[in-house]
Parts: sequence; C-alpha cells; structure tokens
Amino acid sequence: MDLDLIFENAVRYLNFNEKADVNWKESDIIGMKRTLSLLQENNLLEYYELLLYDNFREDLKERIVPIFRKQVLFGGVTRLAEAVKSLHQNIAWYTKLIELWPDNYRCAAKIREIFISCLLWDLDSKMKNVFAEFYSHAFQVNTWISGQDSSLSDISMEEENSSEGESVDHIVLEWNGKTRKMLKNDCADYLQNEFTPLASTYLFDLDLLFLLAEQPVSQVLEIEIKRYVEKTCKGKYEKSWIHSHLKTWIETQVMTWLEKIFGRKWKEASEAEWFEIGGRSKTASYSKNHWNQKLLFILYETYTEMRISEMFRIITEFPESSPAIEDLKLCLERTNQRPFLIKTLKKDLSNRVLHPGVCTEDIITMYISAVKALRLLDPSGVVMEIVLEGYTKYLKERDDTVKKIMAALLDEDRDNDLAIELARGTSEADTVTPISATASADSNFIEVTKRYKKWVPDPREADPDKADKSRRTSDIISLLVGMYGSTTCFIEEYQELLSRRLLSNWCSNTSEDAEIKNLELLKLRFGEEDMGKCAVMLKDVADSRRINTYVKDEYSKKSEVPVENKLDVSTLIVSSEYWPAPAFQSHDINLPSAIQSALDNFNKGYESHKASRSLKWIHSAGRVDIELELKDRTLQFQVTVLLASIISLFHDKETWTLEEISNEVKVSATVLKRKIVYWLQQGILKETAPDTYSIIEEQPIGSMPQNSAATKNDLANLLEEDEEEEDTKADDLKQKQQEQVLWNYVQGMLMNFESLPLDRIHKMLKMFAMQDSSMKLDQPKLRIFLNSRVQSGLLSIEGGKYRINKDS
Repeated sequence: MDLDLIFENAVRYLNFNEKADVNWKESDIIGMKRTLSLLQENNLLEYYELLLYDNFREDLKERIVPIFRKQVLFGGVTRLAEAVKSLHQNIAWYTKLIELWPDNYRCAAKIREIFISCLLWDLDSKMKNVFAEFYSHAFQVNTWISGQDSSLSDISMEEENSSEGESVDHIVLEWNGKTRKMLKNDCADYLQNEFTPLASTYLFDLDLLFLLAEQPVSQVLEIEIKRYVEKTCKGKYEKSWIHSHLKTWIETQVMTWLEKIFGRKWKEASEAEWFEIGGRSKTASYSKNHWNQKLLFILYETYTEMRISEMFRIITEFPESSPAIEDLKLCLERTNQRPFLIKTLKKDLSNRVLHPGVCTEDIITMYISAVKALRLLDPSGVVMEIVLEGYTKYLKERDDTVKKIMAALLDEDRDNDLAIELARGTSEADTVTPISATASADSNFIEVTKRYKKWVPDPREADPDKADKSRRTSDIISLLVGMYGSTTCFIEEYQELLSRRLLSNWCSNTSEDAEIKNLELLKLRFGEEDMGKCAVMLKDVADSRRINTYVKDEYSKKSEVPVENKLDVSTLIVSSEYWPAPAFQSHDINLPSAIQSALDNFNKGYESHKASRSLKWIHSAGRVDIELELKDRTLQFQVTVLLASIISLFHDKETWTLEEISNEVKVSATVLKRKIVYWLQQGILKETAPDTYSIIEEQPIGSMPQNSAATKNDLANLLEEDEEEEDTKADDLKQKQQEQVLWNYVQGMLMNFESLPLDRIHKMLKMFAMQDSSMKLDQPKLRIFLNSRVQSGLLSIEGGKYRINKDS
C-alpha cells in the first residue's frame, strides 16, 4: 500500500470539519484504527502524533478557548453551564481520538498538558469570578432547599407587591454586592440540570476540578461560613456554638454540598494517600478529609475573628459569657491568632475604659472581669499579663484607686467581686496566700523540677525577662495590691476607713462585729503585724464601752448634778498614736454649758477610773442627739457638735446675728454661714435680714412637713463635706511635710556645693530623695518649688544656678 496515501488519509481525520460531533461512525472508527496501525508498522506514528499535538494546539488557540472565554464573560453565571458543556463537547472529539491511540495513556497526558496550558493563558480573574458567583448561587440554593438555615432563607426572600398581598415566590441570591432572583420552583431544577452536570460531569471529565473549582469554591465557602457564623451566634455568648451547632453544620450541610462537586474524586483514605492525576503525583487535594479540615480551619478562624471583635463585651458580661470564651480558647489553639487578640483587646480597653470619663469603680470592675475572663481563656496568665499591663499603670495613676478598692473590699452587702474574694478565706477549704509571699525565680525553678512531668512552657508571647510568674496565678486582691509594690498605702487607707466606720457605728449604737470579721480577713492577706494598729482601734472601742458603763453606773451615782440636768454621754476613747491623725482633727468649739458640764463630769469619772490620765475632747468628731420642742411640733435630730451648739443658742434668744453666733461658739463666720444652711433647710431657722437668723416656732399654714429621709440625706451630705474638708486639710498637711523634707535635701546640697543648676539638683534628688513615689517630681515642678523659695527670700539665683541666700 502506498504510504503517502495512508498518511494523507490520516491527516484527513485531523482536519475533520465536524469535530464537535463525538458520535463517530463505525466505519470511521475502523478506518482510524487501521490507519494508526499502518502508521505504527511503518514507524510514522510518532510523526503523526506531533501533527496531532500541533493541530490540537492551533484548534485550542483559534477556536475552542476563545469561544469558551466569550461564552463565559458575555453569558455570565446564567449561561455558564452551557459554556462548560460546549467546551466539553469540543474536547470530547480529541478524547475519542486518543482512545484509539496505541499508547493512549501517554498521549492523553500530553493532550491534557496542552489543553491546560492554552486554557490558563486566557483564564483571568474575571472568568474565575464568574465561576465563584456560580458556586455561590448554587450553595445558597442548596441551603434554601435543605431548609437547615432558616435565617438565610428569611433574609434571602424578598417580598414584591406586598401591598397587593401576593406571596413571595422567589429567593434572592447575592454575590459580591450583586443580586439575582430565582423562582423557588426552579431551584431544584437548577441544581439538577445546571449545577450537578457542570460540577460532577463536565469539569470532572475535562479534569478541571482543581483549576476551576477548588479556588472559587474555597472563596465562596469562606464567605458563606462567615455569613452563617455571624447570623447564627454573633452577640450570643450564653451557650457554646462550636461543637453543638457549627461543626455539625459543616459536616452535614457544607460537606454534603461539596460531595456534589468532588464526590467522584473523594476517597476514604487519609490525606497522606497519593494518587495519579494526569501522569503527575499529587497529594489528595480532593479527599474528604482534606476539605473537612480545611473548612474547620476556616470556621475556627472566622469564629475567632468575630469573638475577638466582641471581646470587650464578652468581658463585661462575664461570667455569663463563659461558653463563648471556652469556644474562643478552642479556636485560638488551632488558628494562632493570640497576638491579634492581645493587640485588639489592649486597644479596646485603652479607648473605651482608660480615660477620665470613666469612674474609678467601673475601671476596677472591668479590671476584675478582664482578669477572670482572660484566665479562663489562657490559664497560663500570659495574655492577662500583657493585655492588662497598661491597664494597671493607668489605674495606679488615679488618686482615688486605693480608696475605692478598700471600700469595695469592706462592702457590707458583699455583692461585689472584691468582697466575695476577701470572704473566700472564711471557708476551711479555701487556701489564701498572704500578699507578701511572692515567688522568686529560684522558687519557680524548684516548682518546675518537682512537677516536670506536668510542666508546660509559656506561650511565645510571654516576656522571658519576667522570671516571677506568681502574679499570673495570684488572686484578684493580690493583683490590685501588687500594682503599688507595697501594702502600705492600702493599710493606711484601711485605718482611715476603719476609723470613720467605727465612729459611725459608735454614734448609731451599732455592733462592730462586721469590722472584727473584716479585720480578721485582712490579716490573712496583709499579715498580723501590719494590721496591729487596726486591732488596737477595735480594742479601744471595746474598752470605751466598758469605761462608759463604769462611769454611768458608778460615778454618776456619786455626782451631785440634778437628775433632770444630766446628759447621756457616750464617749469613744481612742489611743491617739494608733488612730490616723486626719480622722480626728481637733477643732475647738465653745460648747453650751450643759454639754460642757456633762463632758467635765464624764472626765472626772474617767480620771477616777484611770488614775493619772485625762481626756482631750475632739469636738469635730462627735455627734449629738437633740430634741427640739417648738410650739406646734417636736423634732429629733442627730447632728454634729457644732450644729447642736448653734441651735442651742436659740433657746435663750429667738434672733441671733452671724457675728454674735461666731463670738459665742468661737468659730469663724465663714464656716458658720455654711453650717447654718442645714437648719435653714430643715425649716427650723429663717434669715430675717442679711446674716440675721430667727427661730421658726410655728410652721406657716400649708407648708410641707419636713421629710425625715431628706433630713438624713442632708446630714449625710453635711458630714461628707466635713470629711472632705478634713481630707483636704490632711492632704495639705501631707504636702507641707513633703515640701519640708524636700527643702531639707535642697538646703543640704547647696550648703555643700554653694551653688547648683536645676538639672544637677534634680539628678541628685532623684538619686537620694525620690525613692518614695510620693516624693517624685519632674524638673518643671522642681523649678516652681525652687522659685517659690526664691520669692520667699530663702534662695537666690545667679546665672541659672541656685544658692542659699545668706541674708535670710
């Protein structure tokens, strides 16, 4: 047979004009097989194979791929199935031809390589986006049909002609801001006739699943999982969602949909299994385990990002939000988003809590919740330590932090976290570690060596320079006290608070059992020795009750004062060296003769009981129970000694001027004018002329009787003003003492060096005098202090150097 004729006949098949017709005639199949056999016998098959590759490559570039690209871009998502089907038919002719080839496996691999390379040349982001939109719509339709996501169904349905009362007959599919309406009756048909053939037949036969499915499907599922997670559990912290709901949804809803795409390539092997695709060895990218783990990672990452954005609210709602924290803890172990959590939470706390607009009580409450929540999230305490580092610095700079902490610790209602934490030591099962017992690096090393089998290294975010890890596991009280590095300020604040509470209990005849309990609890925290002064204060109260009983029962019987003129005096006797000085600042008042006589008699009784001792009365701290008998009413009050002294004057005379009252009680007119307001508010006095006051014996007709609750509130406000005034005086006294200590240092320096510039003085003070935090001041404040001494003539300044003024 003529070889030229054989080869010419073979080339005729390659130029076949109806290549889209896959149904070859039987005669063509027989003729092609015979031709290939003759070519192989005459060693022309290899040459003919090269012609096949060239012909296929040209056909792809000139006809097949351009047509496919045009159909995808212009037809869009609605015509995508037709475009892929057309591509499948064009390639199927060559596939049929390769099946007749003697070495069809090797030839099929080469044909696939040419096909993929030509397709990749024209496959851009626009075409990939069309496939992603197609998969997104298919997922939403599948979700709606399954009925497992009612929230998505409710949101996707869009009512039209609602005014006419027509029912909704379609769903709205959304992708990247674009929407598409689909009749509900067409949804099942869409999945069966468009989505399923495209995904599991055409793309599978063309071996394009990896190229045209994996990336778009991953993109779609990442968006859909995020949408589902937010709609399902955003803002809901009271239950766990990961295991009970979200993982179940992934394994049933999403994986079922994926099976329609990759089901023909899924194997029940592990991800380590290898199989052949197109002649190349690849990992099992289409395996079920691969997609399951990939989707779970997307789920964990999405859930983590959502909860991190809500972390501030989760902390405020702790402990009700504990399930959400447990879920977040699980996700953080799998996503490595701990640095993002730390950065975000620190920023949220700084912007929303750490500013002057938030009161100290709320800042402390938020701190306690943050400690508890972050310890549940990260038992190692590293996250808590890093996140709250700036928080504690800010809290320490607040002037009233110590006062608010101690007030919360001693809250009588015991309904706050600090009071509950303090009471924890009352149970035998509780073990309370004293605050002074801090761990060292050596003790940490010993602990690790003893329990090396259970030892777990710190997360990589931990600061390696911080060898002392005790703060990470310390209780909340220890953390708050540890901010200051010393318990001194807390003990001093407790002494002042205890003195006010004991005085209040004494005046209201209330037992001090609660204070004894508080003291015992605080001893567990601060130690017996540091709380010694407070124990003496409580002992003074007990001794005072005993002495009062003696004076009333024994000495009063011997007194010659008529019974009708005797006053019931209950005296709290304090040891001045153990009680805080600001608590009982002495302000002399010229008392009414009856009150002064009663105090003198009590002092005599005390002197008879305690030989060689006498009492010094602190009038400003006392309270007086008085009963005012007016013409139309009788009123009872508990007021300060000064208020009682003021109103007692009107027993002798109905009208007094401010100057006359000042001369009688020996108190400045400025102070008196502010105190008399109390009696004006009670309707007892009236100002008949400027600085002239008269008693109101009868209330005007129609006037409202005085509210007893308001009276108590007014008195409380007045007593609070007194305390604030005393605190201000105490602060002024403390400041003067600090300034005096500072001046002594400066004076000693200048006597040794004659003259020094400002920066040199500041450096020396920083080295010697500023070890105490209360003594620290920067250069501008030091300049003001030194200039004040220059103005007073104690210092002089020449050439920028300060020297002691010898003329002073």
